[in-house]
Amino acid sequence: MSIDSGSLRGAKKATSTVAYTQKEYKSIDRSKEDKVQLNYSAL
Repeated sequence: MSIDSGSLRGAKKATSTVAYTQKEYKSIDRSKEDKVQLNYSAL
């Protein structure tokens, strides 16, 4: 079974995207909580 460089690059890109997403997820989660609290205080 041979893997062409195109799919290999795609797999590498997907892996780094997942790592990036996990890193970003925490900060996104935090900003979501901030927005929720802002909405409550607006009420």
